[in-house]
Amino acid sequence: MNQLDLNKFKTCKCGTNVNDIEKIDIQHKYTWVGWFFWSMGTTATPTDIIIKCKACKCEIDHIQDRQLIKYYNINRRY
Repeated sequence: MNQLDLNKFKTCKCGTNVNDIEKIDIQHKYTWVGWFFWSMGTTATPTDIIIKCKACKCEIDHIQDRQLIKYYNINRRY
């Protein structure tokens, strides 16, 4: 089982982090080409990942670095 290195990601004011999958909302943003491939059933790498806390509604992290997005998608819990 892969584990996220939580030092690479921010933590919410209320203590929620990216590993608290039940307590966060994850929004993926794609380019129009990415949306096309995603809608066809293939995998596409997002250009942005926005992670928001469900409890306090604040944005925990906004990931735009391609290497960090790839790392997050490989190692996150589902």
